[in-house]
Amino acid sequence: RIMIKSQDKRRFIRLEIPVELVFIRKAGNVLKNAVSKDISSEGLRFSTDERLNPGEELELKLILTSAANPVHAAGKVVWVSDASIDRKECEVGIEFVKIEEDNKNTFLKFLCDMVYNQAKKVNL
Repeated sequence: RIMIKSQDKRRFIRLEIPVELVFIRKAGNVLKNAVSKDISSEGLRFSTDERLNPGEELELKLILTSAANPVHAAGKVVWVSDASIDRKECEVGIEFVKIEEDNKNTFLKFLCDMVYNQAKKVNL
């Protein structure tokens, strides 16, 4: 589903699609799996039980259904929601800092295909 909010300050459309990912904390080399709640060309949001801090840098591997290999990127934690008593996980907003050159086309094609497929569904 494509999510566009009129009050949204983002410059790019966010897609509410699950994308499997692995993130690695640069401090401590902790490797964790997660699934995105939404994604755009500038960042993504996911839930994790790992306590991350705003400003922290992560290495990311995005597992795209249409790609043979993961897309490698670097990201920065922009915001973290607090976990509650009944929810042990917190939500994390990541801004992409760098996507490896040989992965950019794969990543952007994936996003374009998702937008195109959603638009086709709406127009049917």
